[in-house]
Amino acid sequence: GTANHAVNWKSILLWNASAVALTLLLAIQYVGFNFDRLAKTGATRPYMQAICAVAQCKLPSVENWRYIKIQNLVVRQHPQVQDGLAVDAILFNVTGQELSFPPLELFFSDLATSPVASRRFDPAEYLSGELSGQTQIPPGRPVHIAFEIVNPGEKAVNWNLQVAGKTD
Repeated sequence: GTANHAVNWKSILLWNASAVALTLLLAIQYVGFNFDRLAKTGATRPYMQAICAVAQCKLPSVENWRYIKIQNLVVRQHPQVQDGLAVDAILFNVTGQELSFPPLELFFSDLATSPVASRRFDPAEYLSGELSGQTQIPPGRPVHIAFEIVNPGEKAVNWNLQVAGKTD
């Protein structure tokens, strides 16, 4: 009768509590493993801020590299190195906040715009002189970068420098 009925409610409540606890555990694990990506994604960042407010953690800075414009790209024969090219460009941060220097990709193509060569540069490779060791691009101020590369050959007549991984 009624005693049996109460046991069923207990087991149902126990199963539900177990399912909720397991779901919560999985969610915590997922957030833990994907913390950086979730914290840098516009849609999930506010939730990560709320979690960090409670858990006393620090959110990583958002790499809004789409707001870094590359201007005045010049690629010319290196003045001292036989098979070298000198590359100059201006990086411009169009946001109102500091952004970290991005990895850059230099692409070369032939007359038919077929790829000939490409190379990725981390900030340490293109920041030299007074910029050496810098990590942040100040907002609204042009930053001149210069680096040297080996000439990819005479077929490489077109070039383009862009923030690595940026699609626009």
